[in-house]
Amino acid sequence: MTTIDPEREGEVRALLREAVAAQYVDPARAARVREAVRAEWRARQPRRRATWTWWAAGAGAAAAIVAAVVMTRPGQRPDPMLVTRSNAPLATVRYVGGRVTGVVSGVASTTPIRAGEVLTAGAELTSDDDTAATGSGAALTLADGVEVRLAGATRLRLDGPGHLELRAGSIYVDTTGRRPDLPPQRLEIRSAGATIRDIGTRFLVSGGAATTVMVRDGRVQVERNRVPYEAGSGEQVVVAAAGGVTVSPAAAYGPAWDWIVRAAPPQPVDGRTLAEFLTWVEREGGRAIRYADPAIGAAADRTLVYGRIDGLTVDEALAVVLPSCGLTHRVDGGVITIESSDDARAGR
Repeated sequence: MTTIDPEREGEVRALLREAVAAQYVDPARAARVREAVRAEWRARQPRRRATWTWWAAGAGAAAAIVAAVVMTRPGQRPDPMLVTRSNAPLATVRYVGGRVTGVVSGVASTTPIRAGEVLTAGAELTSDDDTAATGSGAALTLADGVEVRLAGATRLRLDGPGHLELRAGSIYVDTTGRRPDLPPQRLEIRSAGATIRDIGTRFLVSGGAATTVMVRDGRVQVERNRVPYEAGSGEQVVVAAAGGVTVSPAAAYGPAWDWIVRAAPPQPVDGRTLAEFLTWVEREGGRAIRYADPAIGAAADRTLVYGRIDGLTVDEALAVVLPSCGLTHRVDGGVITIESSDDARAGR
């Protein structure tokens, strides 16, 4: 129990209701803030004795609104996210390859960032320039389920919910995992004077003096000087350093996309079916899978694959897995055809 001025009880109750959605406050910090505020109120209200029992949706919500009350003048309505904005989790690091450093929780450090770390507003990641050699990069999952992967030699800053800034390098974005239980929110990425917004898609952004956006599927809007441009599957938008913008065809597969596999958590293949492996090939490689014989497709659901493909590109993984199943493949543009090794040797 604690005491407050009865005249302000209604205001405090309203503020608590407004802060129920507060996302996260460190428990230790919450306890310190709560005790400090109670002591402050006791000092300010020595002659009035009105009791009111504290309640909250959780310690985080209570601490957030208590801090907001202390930081505002009587009669001033605080921003309910005043305290939680900088502490709210924006992303979780799912995978780190090679070496990634940066600014986390407002502290710059040369200590490598590790999988499992939670990132808040202002976090900035920098990946070393050795993608080809060791798979440098990182994979993040944003709070709404969107996946973001960083290539080597990339600097990415998290400005706030749904807002990223690409300062150098390349990122791959996959919005198909966005959580349906949350209000829809377009992801916005700023890069070299351009603003990129997803329209439900998977795409790649390369920044620097110029910005290039390549769309694997779905659509992306790119804005330059308040003029919007759109690109769909198999297209790219290039914003030149001088400010010119072009939209043109671009393959949704090939060398420009190879790094995204190395920047993702290793695919668990051991003990999975061949069909599951080929679904991964189709998704990560950007090419469609076809079977030379329907019987091969039927057998793929019953064929188990063993081994590891960590650090391999999609093409390299195909070259390792298929021969063990008595199969091979051929690539024709955007289609990978799976066929029997015997048929391929016989020229059928």
